[in-house]
Amino acid sequence: MMALIVPPYQAPDEQHHFLRAYQISEGKLAANWDNNVGRGELPLSIFQTTESFAALQHNIGTTSFAAIGDALRIPLKPQIRVEYVLATAHYSPLSYLPQAIGIGIGRMMEWPPLVLMYLGRIFNLWAWMGLGYMALRIAPEFGRPLLLLILMPMSLFMAASVSPDAMINGLAFVVTALAFDAAIKKSGSENSVVSWRWVAAFALSTAALAMAKAAYLPLAGLIFVVPATRFGGPKRFAKILLVVVIANAGLVILWTRQTPGLDIVTYLGNPYVSARRQFDFLLGHPKALLLIPIASAQRDGLLVILSFVGRLGWLNIQLSPVFVVVYLALLLMACRPGTEGPTFSRTWRVAAVTAVVAIASVEALLLLLDLIWTSVGSVRVDGLQGRYFIPIAAALLLFAVAVWGGLPTKFRSHRSESQRNLITALIVLASWVYTVTLLYMHYYVSVGVGLV
Repeated sequence: MMALIVPPYQAPDEQHHFLRAYQISEGKLAANWDNNVGRGELPLSIFQTTESFAALQHNIGTTSFAAIGDALRIPLKPQIRVEYVLATAHYSPLSYLPQAIGIGIGRMMEWPPLVLMYLGRIFNLWAWMGLGYMALRIAPEFGRPLLLLILMPMSLFMAASVSPDAMINGLAFVVTALAFDAAIKKSGSENSVVSWRWVAAFALSTAALAMAKAAYLPLAGLIFVVPATRFGGPKRFAKILLVVVIANAGLVILWTRQTPGLDIVTYLGNPYVSARRQFDFLLGHPKALLLIPIASAQRDGLLVILSFVGRLGWLNIQLSPVFVVVYLALLLMACRPGTEGPTFSRTWRVAAVTAVVAIASVEALLLLLDLIWTSVGSVRVDGLQGRYFIPIAAALLLFAVAVWGGLPTKFRSHRSESQRNLITALIVLASWVYTVTLLYMHYYVSVGVGLV
């Protein structure tokens, strides 16, 4: 329902992501770089469908299923092409693989461009569901808080779009689940050293995540939550660490070499934004690295919190602040272990490592935004949104579970597992009903519903 009820191109930058996914579906993994600007020749009909819904992102009027039906009848005409500027050309093709498969199937049938967009959404959603399910199967003891994060309105909204956030968030869920599973105490043979299968899964998922967005490279540091005994000694741990480092660094470097790097132009028409000049500014003013998080939090801290749980559409549909506060509280309470809940081998080490990893990833995220979206010399980043913190939140949930577990047993939950599972399911169901109702009212009944 989420993938179908949201009108076309109403997730952040969804039309740009669709163009990139379409290009990849044709086998062109890298964009055509012209003066450091990503470009590509794609069907003109795509532009014709995006124009039909452009006003919605500015809260101008509503739409209808009849209007969407009319747009669905615009033919693809793949031979009539124009050159597009691809604002998301720097994203790796891995982030668009599910969407590209769906679009590719539609292209073979020469279905209309809007049908291809919906196929991209659905295949993207399926891939995200698969990654989320995998994470829950890997670490069922971590299931309740992880499920609330996976199905949080903002997370679900982005997963049901063509956005690469689906792949990025799904990979982060898997990485955190793998770390959790290896860090908890187990009985018998289950407490033996981690297998090379686990190592391969962790290395590949962290490398894919870093390749999708380099700001999340620090999440590979979650490997340090695993007790040294589970690695089979210092020599084996050194080998495992080398595998993870090579996999992460190798894929990031491989893809970066396919782009202009710091010379990339992501903000066409704004001469004040330059990754190269901003990088040089930071080298000359290292104190700015400390000021950026503080100044950004002062200006956009509330926006980040609100948009983390759910500021949908083009950040113009705000879920109730009361709902946001309640959901965050419930997310924190879901981390509270039961009397028979899992425990970590070294609880406070897990808490310390996850805190450091989260802080490092936040700093990397702010640095990335500072380079590609922010005017040179500014110490407050532009383009900051709560959804960027969903992958980092997975690690913070691990931190919360560790802190709860380190407290005396009287602070543990005394409800049965079935009761806690039922409560979690009801929270998810109520959240979904509220979110879908709000989206329907905003887009099809009364524009402005849910606005701040």
